[in-house]
Amino acid sequence: MKTEDRATLSASGRLNFPPRLRAGVGDSFVIAKAIRERCLQVYSKEHWDEFEKNLYRDNDMLDVDATLRDMDKRYASVDEQGRFAIPAAFREFAGLETEVHFKTVGRKVEFWNKEELDKTMAAAAASKEERLKRMVFRG
Repeated sequence: MKTEDRATLSASGRLNFPPRLRAGVGDSFVIAKAIRERCLQVYSKEHWDEFEKNLYRDNDMLDVDATLRDMDKRYASVDEQGRFAIPAAFREFAGLETEVHFKTVGRKVEFWNKEELDKTMAAAAASKEERLKRMVFRG
């Protein structure tokens, strides 16, 4: 994981999406619930289309359909001030209340509750050696 920033979520669920992070996904994007973690994932529309296409290519269609339903994607756009509203069900899923932490992971941006992020990062550090054994690196 790379960049970490944070922002304050308004009482109405509006969030200022920092331009530096938004640059990779654009002003109109896809926001979805993560499958393996309690965070939200933001993709450019092009990246989402590629992600979805690869899911269908590599997996059983019924499994993919169920997974995409679980992710509950939504299209979103920022306003003139760089803000957008996160749906209440998405905020509840990720445990987002006032402070939102951002992480860039590859070409996507994740939105985290600080406590969930800390737990996930601790678990990732503990399993790093096993994970690296499974991965293939080509130089």
